[in-house]
Amino acid sequence: MDVVPPSLEIRIHLVNGRVAEFVQTNPAAVRQILEGMQPAKVFSQSHLIIAGKYSLTAYSSRTITAVELIMDGYPDWPTPPPVEELRLTSEEEFWKHFEAEKDQKFIREQERKVGKPITGYLELELVSGERFFVEIQSRVLPKLDQRHIISQMFSAPVLWARRPEGGVTLVNPDNIVRFTFNPGPPHAPKNAWPAHHKVQT
Repeated sequence: MDVVPPSLEIRIHLVNGRVAEFVQTNPAAVRQILEGMQPAKVFSQSHLIIAGKYSLTAYSSRTITAVELIMDGYPDWPTPPPVEELRLTSEEEFWKHFEAEKDQKFIREQERKVGKPITGYLELELVSGERFFVEIQSRVLPKLDQRHIISQMFSAPVLWARRPEGGVTLVNPDNIVRFTFNPGPPHAPKNAWPAHHKVQT
């Protein structure tokens, strides 16, 4: 990246709900971490290792649900097409954008022109019970691709989104319990059960 942030905070979220925090304030070391990182390989390696001044800590990758990189600005990683931007948001902001039972534009079974820009919202629930809320700027996929999106999400090596305050959060797909798209794609997989969320009264 062209401009290296002066410091970097790393938060490692684990399946047991714990969050480990590390920090680096040496710009040269920050550059080494960010330029050497390949997002698609963060969770595919057997261990994630943090080497500090006094200690060395290793985490089994299968026990990591997410990694937060907190810094000024954003790494210049490309997003997979047709996604143009993934941005984390708060749960409050997430639900402010729509009331699914009342807002017609969030009805799933309506045709949208392929290639047209669309804003969607994604809720991720992890094995730890933690949830992340994501705003997605994307383009409408062809019918066949819409039906494959579920398997593509779970088979991806990593899911990542920008943090509003700067930096990114990387999520380990192997430790996702559930994800919910709002609006969902009009063309669901053929084995999907046709049922609605029960509205709590």
